[in-house]
Amino acid sequence: MRKYLLIAAAVMLLAPNSAFAWIAGFQGTVNNVKGPGNMNPLIAEVGDSFNVAPPGIFTSWTENLPGDPQLLNADLAKYRFFMDGTVMSVTPVPGGATVHYDGNYRIWYDNDMDSIWDTPPGPNGDWSVSYGTLSMDIVFNNMGVGSATGHLAQLTGPEHPVFYDFGTAGWITFAGTYAPNPQNPAQGTFSSDVTGGGITNIPEPGTLALLGLGVLPLIRRRK
Repeated sequence: MRKYLLIAAAVMLLAPNSAFAWIAGFQGTVNNVKGPGNMNPLIAEVGDSFNVAPPGIFTSWTENLPGDPQLLNADLAKYRFFMDGTVMSVTPVPGGATVHYDGNYRIWYDNDMDSIWDTPPGPNGDWSVSYGTLSMDIVFNNMGVGSATGHLAQLTGPEHPVFYDFGTAGWITFAGTYAPNPQNPAQGTFSSDVTGGGITNIPEPGTLALLGLGVLPLIRRRK
């Protein structure tokens, strides 16, 4: 059995035609921005928007099948995500409303762990791992607590093939909760399980050179 030793980066490259299904834990602070004319902080209206800032963090990573990609704890701490979106529709339901958002997301590797998206990539910047669109529905109750479901559609994969390609599976879904901040209704906390799965076909790597000044991973093949 071939194994890959991961040094200092959150990556597992798979042999060709490997099945995988992973679950990541996301958590972030949400900033709610009211559109023109909406003065009620507890009621969403079309045109309102949100963003996750400072960037959200990965709280966990679980590989589901033998041989699935793995993110090691030390490197998992360097993964961040952004989300932003706009309210496209509001549908009343008993005790609350279903709010639909469309927007964008980015998953990135925080090289210097300053929680700031630094470009260009490389030793003096950060590396984008996955960027694309998001579609999300949140069912809110009358206290502003919400149950969120949605999906991410990757448009751009990792800036360097040393990183695991989250979009290879063809789909990424999430299900989680939104909890408002009692002291500040313009903010809240988003917590979610994000799941990807399918069939990938990543070429089996040989030895990779260190990137930049050596702050990113060296993957060595063992037998």
